[in-house]
Amino acid sequence: MNDKAKADKMTDEQKAALVGLTLDEVDRLADDLENEDKDDHLTGEVYIGRHHDEPEDDPMESITIRVPRSVLRRATQKAKAYHISRSELMRRQLAGI
Repeated sequence: MNDKAKADKMTDEQKAALVGLTLDEVDRLADDLENEDKDDHLTGEVYIGRHHDEPEDDPMESITIRVPRSVLRRATQKAKAYHISRSELMRRQLAGI
């Protein structure tokens, strides 16, 4: 039996217990995460368009930098987590965001 088949046969209580929670705790966490008025630390400001206050006619310039492979790996992971490009991540970091 594969893992999905095993999980399908488990009760909600058993699934919650796998991660050390009760169903009441799961419900409370879900309510907190779904509450639009409560800061859940999962999202931040949403930027539409450019991420800084520069005039829109301010042209972009290209730069080239060399970084250790481990830094590039972390930057790639962070960019993926925020669903943005590595370039956008670097722009935000350089802008102090």
